[in-house]
Amino acid sequence: MQEINRYADSEFRYSDKSDDAAVEKLLRDARLRERAAREMEEMKKKGNW
Repeated sequence: MQEINRYADSEFRYSDKSDDAAVEKLLRDARLRERAAREMEEMKKKGNW
């Protein structure tokens, strides 16, 4: 029984870290999209797009 509990505990900790990593990736991707949109607008204003 203790082994089962240890396994379950480690799975929960792993899934939490995995969730955190997924959230960080989504945030990074959103920031990159915003940056790309700003840079595209600047390029359009300069006639480079």
